[in-house]
Parts: sequence; structure tokens; C-alpha cells
Amino acid sequence: MMRVRIVKDWPYPESFFGQTPSGDGEWDGIMFTEEKLAVCDYLIVLQRPPYSIKVTCPEGNAWLITQEPPTDYFDFFIKSFKYFDRVYSYYKNIDHPH
Repeated sequence: MMRVRIVKDWPYPESFFGQTPSGDGEWDGIMFTEEKLAVCDYLIVLQRPPYSIKVTCPEGNAWLITQEPPTDYFDFFIKSFKYFDRVYSYYKNIDHPH
């Protein structure tokens, strides 16, 4: 089963897993989890990394999805972009290959 580790930067509980067919975080052979797995198939960070993340996953599979607008207040988010293989963000003209 493919394992996808999700890391978010907000402290309150969020049930992403309710979006999966059985509400348990599994969908079509993919397990989504917020557990601190040391090895996973994908790492998806929502917003920004809230702490230092030590994980092993295949090259190309560490993704960052920022959710805040690209204002000066959130410019510090850009510092973490270099640690990810893909960055999905509202920021334009960022120095990142993907």
C-alpha cells in the first residue's frame, strides 16, 4: 500500500480522512496519514513545515502546498521552498524548478 505522509502547520484537529470513502484515510490502495513516518512514498506539507522534517521518500515526491496569499507578511514561506521537489503556491517568479 502506498503511504502518503501529511504535515500541516496548524494545531487544531483536521479530518482530511473524512474525504476518503470509508473515512479512515485509505483510498484505492493509498494510505494518508499524519503519523511521523520515517519512510513514505510521498510527503505532502500543507502551508509550511512547522518543524524540521526527517523523512525518506522517492526523489520527486516531497511536495509543498502553500495556502496563504503571497503577501509580504508570508514571505518567510519562500525559505522552505528549496527543500521540496514540487511547490504549489500563489507566489509568482519563485526560484524553484517545479
